[in-house]
Amino acid sequence: MLSLVIVDDEMDHLSAIKSLVDWPSIGLKLVATASDGREGLAAVRRHQADILIADIHMPQMTGLELAEAVRKECPHTKVIFLSGHDEFEYIRSALRISAHDYLLKPVSAENLISTVRSAASSRWQALHAAETETLARQRLADSFPLLRERYVADALTGRMPTSQLLEKVEYLQLQPGFPPWQVLLIKLPSVKQSTEDQELDRVALVQTLVALESLRGRFMHAWTSESELALVIGSASPERPTQPQELEELSQHAMWRYRGRGLAHPLVGVSREVLALDNLRAAFVQAEEAVTLHLAVEPGQLIRHSDVVTAALDPLFYDETESELVKLVQTGNAPECSTLIRSWYFSASRQTPEGTVLKSWVASLLLAAQRTAARFAGESFPGGPALSLTWQAVSTLDSGDDLVHYAVSRCQEFALAVAAAAENRTSSLARRIKLAIEERYAENLTLAEFADLENLTPYYIGTVFRREFGLTFSDFLTRTRMNQARDLVAATSMKTQEIAALVGFSNVSYFCSVFRNHFGVSPTRLRDSSARIET
Repeated sequence: MLSLVIVDDEMDHLSAIKSLVDWPSIGLKLVATASDGREGLAAVRRHQADILIADIHMPQMTGLELAEAVRKECPHTKVIFLSGHDEFEYIRSALRISAHDYLLKPVSAENLISTVRSAASSRWQALHAAETETLARQRLADSFPLLRERYVADALTGRMPTSQLLEKVEYLQLQPGFPPWQVLLIKLPSVKQSTEDQELDRVALVQTLVALESLRGRFMHAWTSESELALVIGSASPERPTQPQELEELSQHAMWRYRGRGLAHPLVGVSREVLALDNLRAAFVQAEEAVTLHLAVEPGQLIRHSDVVTAALDPLFYDETESELVKLVQTGNAPECSTLIRSWYFSASRQTPEGTVLKSWVASLLLAAQRTAARFAGESFPGGPALSLTWQAVSTLDSGDDLVHYAVSRCQEFALAVAAAAENRTSSLARRIKLAIEERYAENLTLAEFADLENLTPYYIGTVFRREFGLTFSDFLTRTRMNQARDLVAATSMKTQEIAALVGFSNVSYFCSVFRNHFGVSPTRLRDSSARIET
C-alpha cells in the first residue's frame, strides 16, 4: 500500500479532502496531514511518502516551495497541487517542478480519485522498474564468477581470441597482476567418486587457492575441463616477479586435500613466463606439455616446462620484450625500461644459463633500443660498428648483476635522449609561434592556422605554448598587441582609431576596453600622463 500526505492551511478544505475518498479502497494509506509547508515537508521526510497532495498558497512555505524541497529530498514522491486560482503561471510553475497534476478547488471526489489513481499507477511503475533493475543487477553479480571463468577458459583453450578477454578485463573485474605472467595447470587424479563429491572437491580446491593471501589481486582461474584447473598468475608488482618458492607453495596447497585419503596427487605443471597477456594461449599449451611429461619428475612435485622441455630462450619471449622496450624508449619512459629489463633478465636467466647466448640476447635488445632512440631523437643510427661495439661492451661483463646494470643504464640513456629531443621539439615549436606573434600581431592569428602548418591539433599547439611561456596563445597575443599599443600611445600623436587598427583591432570601443583592462587607464589618460611626465 502506498503512503499519502495531505497539506492545506485551510482546515475546512483539509478535512473535506480527507473524508472525500476512502483511501484504503484505492490502495493508499493516509499517513499524515499538515497545515503548512514546513510541517508537510517533515511528514514527507518521515514517512518517505509516495504521494503528496498540497495546496499552492500557504503561509511560511508555499506549495511550490514545498514541492521543490520534496523533489530534492524525496524525488520519488508524486506531487498533486490544489489551488483556487485558475492561472496559467501557477500551472506552469507546477509543471516546471515536475508536479504530477494540478487540480482546482473545489475538487470533486471523481476528479480527485482519478488523479490520485494516475499518480499511484505512475509510482507503482517506478517501484516495479527499480525492483526489476535491482534484480537484474543481482543476477548479473551472481553470474559474474561463472562469466569470468568462461572468458578465461575460452582464451586459454583457444575457443576465443585473447584480445576479447583483454577488452573485458576491467568489466569482469579480473585481477591478473603485473608481468611477467605464468599459467599453472592443476590436473586432478581420476578417481571413482559421485558427481556430488567431485563437485565438492572442485569447489574446495578453488576456495583453498582463492583464500591464499599471497595470490590476492594477481591471478585469474578457470576450469578448462572437468579435471583441469588453470591459474594465470602475475607478479605482485613490476619490481617483484613471482618467485620459484611461491609456485612451490601454491603447488603444495593444491595437493593438501588429497593427502591421507588414499588418492593420487594432482599433477601441477607451470609454463614459462610471458610478458604479454596476448600470449596466454601459448603459456597454457606449455603448462599442458609439462603435465603430459610428468614422468620426468617425482609425483607430487611442481613440473616446470623448462625442466621437461629442452631449455632454450624462447624467441617469442624475446620478441615480446623487444617490442615492449621499443615502446618505452619511443615514449621516453626511462623508469619502466629498468623494470622491464630486470624482469626479462630474471626470467631469461632461468631459461638459459648465463653465458654467451644470454649476452647475445642482451646485446640485441640494446641495439633495438639504440635504433629506436636514434630514430625518435632525430639522430643517425651508428650502423654496423654499433653491433661490434655493443657486443664488445657486453662480452666483458662477467656477472649477471653487471650485465643487468649495464643494460638498464644504456636503455635509460636512450629513453632520456628521446625525451630530451621531444622536449626540444616542443620548445622549438613554441618559440616559432612566439616569434610569429611578435612579427604579425596585427593580423588575425589563430591556433588553427599554426596547427595546419605544423600538422598538429590546435589543442596540442595550445598546450605546448602554455607550458613553455606560462600564458595561453590568446593571452600572449593580447599582451603583445597591448604593449605595442602602449608604446604608440605614449610616443606618437596618432589617433586611437589608427593605433587600434595598427595592432589588430577593427573595433575602437573594444580596443579601448581591452586597453583599460590591461593597463588600468584609457589610451587618452595614458597619453596625458606621459605628456605631463615629459613636461
